[in-house]
Amino acid sequence: MTESRLMMGWRAIAPGTLFRVVSVLVLLSGCGPYALPADAAKNYYKEGQAAELHEDLDAAYRDYRLAWTANPGEIRYKMAMERLRASAAARHVRRGESLASENQTKDALVEFFRAVELDPGNVLAQQDIGKLKEEMDKKDRLGSSAELPDADDLEKPAPPVHLDPVPAEVITLHMTEQSGVVYRAIGRAAGLNVLFDPDFVSKTITVDLKQITLIEALRILGDLSNTFWKASTHDTIYVAPNTRAKRTELQQLAVRTFYL
Repeated sequence: MTESRLMMGWRAIAPGTLFRVVSVLVLLSGCGPYALPADAAKNYYKEGQAAELHEDLDAAYRDYRLAWTANPGEIRYKMAMERLRASAAARHVRRGESLASENQTKDALVEFFRAVELDPGNVLAQQDIGKLKEEMDKKDRLGSSAELPDADDLEKPAPPVHLDPVPAEVITLHMTEQSGVVYRAIGRAAGLNVLFDPDFVSKTITVDLKQITLIEALRILGDLSNTFWKASTHDTIYVAPNTRAKRTELQQLAVRTFYL
């Protein structure tokens, strides 16, 4: 009974439709789990061969790599990928060296880095990158030194140093502390760096200041601690003992500017 119904069902299908159904079933039955990846790998490999024939080494390497990724068991895909990896990287190195000889530094670096990206073990590309960076650093140093004064200029005394304008607001300060600590506190309030002479000796003082300017505070602090200060740079003061010898020493000192 079941077989007769099945036959009646097949007879009800038009001949052309029946052929299409059978064809689809045959195709599906032949598609194992690796059929599609294998076909894709073959297609990538053929595209890689075509790209290599047209000397498009980057595209050939990419296609061979895709073929091997789709079918890692096929050794010829891996061999082709490794062969093109080295060839494509070598071509980028040659292009980079040609650009470097024409002083096209940035474009040359792009080629060298592309070579390393393709073949991280390419020693020549790594050496070229290091060499090019050294040349760029050397040019930067030479460009900077061109703006520096010569030795004769360094022997000439620099013009007098003046502090940048300090804040105009007044301060109030009440503290008993070492004079060096007080100098630094006032320096921070004024936005100044404070340097001390090697002969400077800090001693305990009591400061009771109310509503005075920062410059006045520095003058009073100098009187209390028997010290004096002078501008060293536009934002730095130099504090030393208030003695005749030290004042004479600092007044006779010629200021030189050294460039780092």
